Order: sequence, then C-alpha cells, then structure tokens
Amino acid sequence: YQDVKAMVPESEMLRFALDLRSITQGRGSFSKKFSHYEEMPAHLAKGIIEEFQKQHEAAASAH
Repeated sequence: YQDVKAMVPESEMLRFALDLRSITQGRGSFSKKFSHYEEMPAHLAKGIIEEFQKQHEAAASAH
C-alpha cells in the first residue's frame, strides 16, 4: 500500500482513473479534492483562445 498526495491540474486528471487501473491491474484507487483555482499558463491560454476564435469565425461565416 502506498499513499501519494499531490497537487495536479484538473486537465491532467481526465484519464487518470483509466491509467491507474491499467498500471495497477485494477487494484489502484484514488480520491481527489478541489484545492484552488490558478491562472492558466500563457502558452496554454493562447492555444485555447486561438481555437475559440477559429470556431467563432467559422460559425459566423456559416450564417
């Protein structure tokens, strides 16, 4: 039995349950608790903003 405590971005937790079960042959488990909000790093925010703008422009030109 090993207990690990860590602060992890929510975006990194999306596949965690599947990955944990896979590497522990189904024996691993985890729990999580929200800690706090934090500003997104600029390089990640830039990509999300660009993707939103592309989708917004595509939707606007479709009308």
